[in-house]
Amino acid sequence: HMNSSKIQEKCFDTMHILAEDPDVCSVLLSEGCVETILHGMTVHRKDTAVQEAGVSALCALCLVKCGQESIRQHGGTQLVLMAMKMNIDNEILQGNALATICKSGIAQMKATDLEIIVSSILAYPKSCSVNKWACQCLFNISKSKDTSQAFWQYINQDAVMKTLKDKCPLLAEQLKRTLSRETTVV
Repeated sequence: HMNSSKIQEKCFDTMHILAEDPDVCSVLLSEGCVETILHGMTVHRKDTAVQEAGVSALCALCLVKCGQESIRQHGGTQLVLMAMKMNIDNEILQGNALATICKSGIAQMKATDLEIIVSSILAYPKSCSVNKWACQCLFNISKSKDTSQAFWQYINQDAVMKTLKDKCPLLAEQLKRTLSRETTVV
């Protein structure tokens, strides 16, 4: 049934509902549902409904630590970012994708992925979910010991900082302070 996008979508929707129970979530994870979801999202890369349902199910699987680890272990962060990039016009997918990334995959992000997060903020300036999770993602990245110089260069661009000041004012202020400390140390 991997070839049927409609069946994949319905399966992923069902996994999402079932994963909301932590005990059932653990069983789903032990049966390889993360791999199944990621494979289905890869096969049906251009099907928005499959992408939305897959990201939604992954987000629900993040309720338990082993779900977060499984998504990271199987490269789910990059697939979720790709779904975001290809479906910028889907607010629900954007919010769920950002929540999934926050919970499971910050360490797997590259500096070039930041543009996807900022694009999501720009696409949905009035969405509480998108803005909450996007700001949380950027905050988590800024606090990571693996944060690269490329992150700080990207954040320091005028247009990016303006967007953050508008949507995440506390984060923007914190990033600005961190940036000024980084430049005085160098």
